[in-house]
Amino acid sequence: MPAVVERLSGLRILDLTNNRLTNAGLPAGLARLPHLKAIGLKKNCLTAVPRVLGALRSLQEIYLEDNTELEVGARARALLSPGGGRCVVVLRRACM
Repeated sequence: MPAVVERLSGLRILDLTNNRLTNAGLPAGLARLPHLKAIGLKKNCLTAVPRVLGALRSLQEIYLEDNTELEVGARARALLSPGGGRCVVVLRRACM
């Protein structure tokens, strides 16, 4: 992912769908996007809910469909819980 994205502090929606991203491909610098409300991570190769999403306090929508190996552990469930005010879509399908 281009480093310039991390400098777009006013960004509200980021769609990274269908980029074959792995967990290592999401930089910690995403936490520098304080106004981000929605992130699309559909059709990638994520194996876990990225930790950096927990630092995004304005985040309301996380789209994770079509990440075959995606595991949602206890820490991720707490991040994604309805009490956290976030809407989450998680479907397991083939990652191409």
